[in-house]
Amino acid sequence: SALRRLEERDRALCQMGDCVPCKPGCCLLAGFLSSELQAARCLYGRQSPAPREGEVEEGGDVDCELRSLFTDLGLAQPSPRTSLSQLLTQLTAKVSEVVAEQDVGAALLTCSLEPAQWERLEVIGEVLGKDYECRKQMLLHRLDLTIQSFRWSPRAEERRAAVRSVYEPLRRELSARSHVTLAHVLAARHDLSIVTKTTSLASRKHTACAINKVVMGAVPDRGGRPSDLERPMPTWDGRRGEGGRKRNKQKRGKGHKQP
Repeated sequence: SALRRLEERDRALCQMGDCVPCKPGCCLLAGFLSSELQAARCLYGRQSPAPREGEVEEGGDVDCELRSLFTDLGLAQPSPRTSLSQLLTQLTAKVSEVVAEQDVGAALLTCSLEPAQWERLEVIGEVLGKDYECRKQMLLHRLDLTIQSFRWSPRAEERRAAVRSVYEPLRRELSARSHVTLAHVLAARHDLSIVTKTTSLASRKHTACAINKVVMGAVPDRGGRPSDLERPMPTWDGRRGEGGRKRNKQKRGKGHKQP
């Protein structure tokens, strides 16, 4: 019956079947059905309606990015029913206004790309991101080993807690993951194509620090240079004579000459 399909556990209701129940049974049945109806309405109210075409799903990745962008630009948060075209229109107008006030230069990407080109560009970005992640993991591992080597000396052993309190908070902020996306390609300016040397005055103005002036003292030479290594002596094998039969054949051949 319908009660069994609803998984009712009350034996009195399940045993009634299709017959008309008595007055106490009717009250019990009405209470059960009303509770099921109330539960169904609660579950239906919790379900978020599917976004229509042109609308942004509330709580999705696009919605979070748009809300963050509206906050950064100082705009009021849009309503959930605002269409995507209206959001883009508001953002375009505000971004154009902000860019006009600032001297940000010309964009590096001046042409419009086709969908296939954007997909190809995304694949290239993923490959470069994996290579960058591998290189940065190696650099972070070298950094950890360098900090560990500072603790080998007896003097540094006494200040291990101080070094850890300074280093570990900074180390947790360093991540090997690349955060460069296609949005950075659109935001790139023309001055990004200008490559400057890392040793130039303009670069050293921002990268110079006090540790660069520390000069290391004399340290023992650990060796290991390829030019200092001597070649191993070749192994000596005695000359082996050839078999006797072969020598006899050669002698007999020399004794019989053609006339």
